[in-house]
Amino acid sequence: MVEKSKGLSKAAEIYGDRPRRAKELKAQGKKIVGYPCVYVPLEMLTALDLVPYRTYANINESVTEADRALPASFCPIMRSCLDCALKGKEDFFDGFIAAHSCDPQEKTMRVWESYVNYGYFHFLDIPGSVRSEVYGYFKGQLNDLKKTLEGFAGKKLADDKLKAAIKIHNQQRALVNQLYELTKPIPPLISGIELVQVIKAVLSIPVAEGNELLADVIAEVKARGSGPEKKLARLMVWGSSLDEVEVMRLLEAKANVVLNESCGGIRPFRGQVKPDGDLIDNLAHYYLEEITCARTFRQAKLGETHK
Repeated sequence: MVEKSKGLSKAAEIYGDRPRRAKELKAQGKKIVGYPCVYVPLEMLTALDLVPYRTYANINESVTEADRALPASFCPIMRSCLDCALKGKEDFFDGFIAAHSCDPQEKTMRVWESYVNYGYFHFLDIPGSVRSEVYGYFKGQLNDLKKTLEGFAGKKLADDKLKAAIKIHNQQRALVNQLYELTKPIPPLISGIELVQVIKAVLSIPVAEGNELLADVIAEVKARGSGPEKKLARLMVWGSSLDEVEVMRLLEAKANVVLNESCGGIRPFRGQVKPDGDLIDNLAHYYLEEITCARTFRQAKLGETHK
């Protein structure tokens, strides 16, 4: 009997063939929902027994099909994402949730909806700033999403299911933060390359399986005798999304990347969603306040610029 891989080797295996698990689940009757942006509330999908699957650009895939829909000067990330969809590389999706996280993504998602036929497509509008009057609007957007997801799933989104989903996603956030604690020693116990593989793997499989993978990785990294060697510098990477091993390998040729503060790193896992009270309101506050993407404007008062 061949022993199944686990920990870092399993993360690398999933990273190398991300669609495999989603296709297995689809064959078992599960509905797979793609999403391109960390502003999409995954808790709602999990609560309805839908499987979220994060879409990414592909650095190894030349853009050809997207040329008929988007100009060459357009955002390369969105061009690549659309190109993969047009080539049928994500033909296992049953539905898709787009988000207005930036103008290029909004335009791409409108094109995507026209060119790719899914059984379900929802566009989630995200406020561009964080101030008191936007929470009600975003809560309304989440309630609209709830209604369309209920229609797609064929069931109501029960509060107890949503509370359980919030709990398990909060566990995942806590585990990712525990994982990043292992970069604090000098040298770090885990490399930036390994972290990219782990995070990308986690967002390609159901949350419970992702939590099991994270726990295995944390235990393995703590137990192994050696990790990355000390390099010339310790780097924090900040930006839109760093989720490709090839890019991380360039950086780690001379440095230890100890924090990937991007959508491909720790950014989607900051903080916790409150598990009690008005759960939709809690989700609205979490995704507006804790997802610290540069596309969202935050007005700081004098003396509060630390935020």
